[in-house]
Amino acid sequence: MDKQISSKSLTEAYNQQKLFLTKELKHKSISGYKAAVSSYSTQKKLGLLKPITGVLYAEGLVNNNDTLLLENFNASKIETEIGYIINKDIQNKIEVVEVSKFVKAILPVLEIPNITKADANILETIANNGFSSHYVIGDAIPPKNIDINNCEVKLYHNETLINTGKATDAMDDQWLTLATTINTSIDNGYSIKKGDIIITGALGNILPLEIGTYKAVYDELGTIDIKVK
Repeated sequence: MDKQISSKSLTEAYNQQKLFLTKELKHKSISGYKAAVSSYSTQKKLGLLKPITGVLYAEGLVNNNDTLLLENFNASKIETEIGYIINKDIQNKIEVVEVSKFVKAILPVLEIPNITKADANILETIANNGFSSHYVIGDAIPPKNIDINNCEVKLYHNETLINTGKATDAMDDQWLTLATTINTSIDNGYSIKKGDIIITGALGNILPLEIGTYKAVYDELGTIDIKVK
């Protein structure tokens, strides 16, 4: 295990994130929040005790079956994730056992972060809002219809399987990861709004975004298709 990052260093990184967002939010708006580094093994490697968090931009929303232009990105990645639409405002931290009560729907998500600093360490990643950029959403499904921790996903590029993941890749429990993401965002001075989307981190591997067609097949959440030119 790498040396644990101090709480002082993390606080400073999140303060830098707030300064970064002060500029970004002059021409963008918040649509939700994201977790990154959600796997326990990667957290240990990086000296973290929980995922890092950032803000999702409304302007970064991409609909299922849309087309993206690779030239609009610097060094982007593609990640299979799970998203949650929040059904009421959340101003105070919540317990894991109650987090499902705040979920209106669950949906498949492909996150496409834009890595503007290739050699960024984890503190620089926090300061740069986790390189938040775009995210593609599929159809929303009521949570009562899904045992979300049993969900698995396969990602295909040009019809070739390139990644597999499972919901429990994120802290072994999606509900724990969701509650942690919400609570960390609240600790950082945000209040979660009704309609916000929370995404809980990569399932399986994080891969470079390339030209071609992508299909993400979630066994309980449906599919997402996008084209990259």
